[in-house]
Amino acid sequence: MTTATTIRLTLVDAQEWPGSTDGRHYRREEWTVTGGEVAPAWIDAVSAQERRAPGWEPSSRFTLYVVDGAVDPRLAGYGGAVWPTAWPTLFTSGPRASVEITDLGLRLREAALRA
Repeated sequence: MTTATTIRLTLVDAQEWPGSTDGRHYRREEWTVTGGEVAPAWIDAVSAQERRAPGWEPSSRFTLYVVDGAVDPRLAGYGGAVWPTAWPTLFTSGPRASVEITDLGLRLREAALRA
């Protein structure tokens, strides 16, 4: 694995709303992950030209939903220069081809929200 820098989770956008009929509270969070150890297969999948660009580092965006304060670990969406599974300590493949955030990823999310 390649170590670029420390893993950084950055909250890009958050939207909150009450459920119209169920009385629950919903939150949608869009995040960016950069740095840290990235699986070599993902680095190899990025063109050499992209990797040589000044300041380039692997990054991905992903979306989480939170219902009544509980995070749904299944990513609602993702994409970027590499996919979240490039960070195997933060994301894992779940059932039915979903991608899920790991306990470590959830701890880093909490730390980022407190920062």
